[in-house]
Amino acid sequence: MPESPLFARAFDLALQTMLTVERFPRHGRAVLGRTLETSVLDFHRQLVRATRRDRHHRPDFVAAIDAADEALLQHGFALRLAVERKLLTPGRFGELSRLSMECGRLLGGLVKASQRRAGAAHPGPTRGLVEQHSEQPARLEPEQESTDEQE
Repeated sequence: MPESPLFARAFDLALQTMLTVERFPRHGRAVLGRTLETSVLDFHRQLVRATRRDRHHRPDFVAAIDAADEALLQHGFALRLAVERKLLTPGRFGELSRLSMECGRLLGGLVKASQRRAGAAHPGPTRGLVEQHSEQPARLEPEQESTDEQE
């Protein structure tokens, strides 16, 4: 499983997050920077936990996947706070959000693949992540809001 594209995207997200936090001013690194770093590293740790354990031991797999999803949600929340506090540019926010959403979609794919193999049901963990990232701050993309209202 470590050859999964999810691990590659998780690494990219961690690397880009670390590089971004390094550029934060000191006051931004203290809380938001640490939260971003912790959440992205926790996401990877939970991925490893989910894939290294015996896949037939469902409760542990489900708990690890849920914890990974929670870490991604926390990462997204901290990203939104950082852009609101002007610690991130809208472009950098978009890039990190895209990576985070891609990790969420791949995490959902991991759950679906596991369900097919085990024949068990588990709600997809990425629904909350996609909803959170689609609620970008209104001032970043005002044109999109008016287009959505017309449709």
